[in-house]
Amino acid sequence: MSNRREHQELSGVVSAFAYLLAKKAQNEPVDTGTFIASIFGGVAVGGLPDIIEPATGANHRGPAHSWTAAVGTVHLSKQAWESPKLKNEQKAFLIAMGAAYLSHLLADSDTPAGLPLLE
Repeated sequence: MSNRREHQELSGVVSAFAYLLAKKAQNEPVDTGTFIASIFGGVAVGGLPDIIEPATGANHRGPAHSWTAAVGTVHLSKQAWESPKLKNEQKAFLIAMGAAYLSHLLADSDTPAGLPLLE
């Protein structure tokens, strides 16, 4: 997937779904405002890899487009989920943002260039 619009659409859907799953796991009702924010936030966060490393050629992928970034995103999301300092609503939102970033990386991993381990 190389199209910015496709990344944004995928990230928005994935972040919304991740937020809903987090609220289900927390056994709490969905907050409409945070749900909407997770969609718009997901669209923005899903575009971060290409903002950090703009596509200047076929091999533009560096650290922000790497499997190392994916593992780091999963780790940070887990830390947020387990943090006693965050409210459940904040945890659900951060899980959605992590999922949005990961959706970009996973979509790019299916292209001929793939993702580097660490560039």
